[in-house]
Amino acid sequence: MSTPSAHSGFEEFFRHEYQGLCRAMLLLTGNRAEAEECVEEALVRVLSRWNDVRVMASPTGYTFVTAANVFRRRRRRDARHRPLASLREVPDDQSERLDARLSVLDGMQNLSLRQRQAIVLVDFLGFTSGEAGRLLGLRDSSVRSELHRARTVLSAKLKDGEQ
Repeated sequence: MSTPSAHSGFEEFFRHEYQGLCRAMLLLTGNRAEAEECVEEALVRVLSRWNDVRVMASPTGYTFVTAANVFRRRRRRDARHRPLASLREVPDDQSERLDARLSVLDGMQNLSLRQRQAIVLVDFLGFTSGEAGRLLGLRDSSVRSELHRARTVLSAKLKDGEQ
């Protein structure tokens, strides 16, 4: 009888979560390549702690927060925040869908990092505000407050785009 590998289940976790984590990080970073790099760096860190991470209540949430921390550290190192121009070159999208995506991404750039994290965790990844709060180290009420502010900004941005 063989003992289970220290990385047992990681490959399945990676296959199941990678694309969703990249899309979530795209909302934070505004740059597809940077989003992928942050997720990949986070997954390397998660792999090194996989025995602990795989038994957590939410390995996906932990990995997202790790990727967001990678992004935050990169942003601190690189004072130049990259614009969303690379997203305007996305091929093969219908014009209306692309415009809608760009409006959302532009709107996301008007949010604080904490607001973006809250909205991605709750509205995109499906966590409750309490779960998001535990992942971000915030009270449930603080997450709801950040969500309200973020949704207000995004709603105004989308309404401006329709006119």
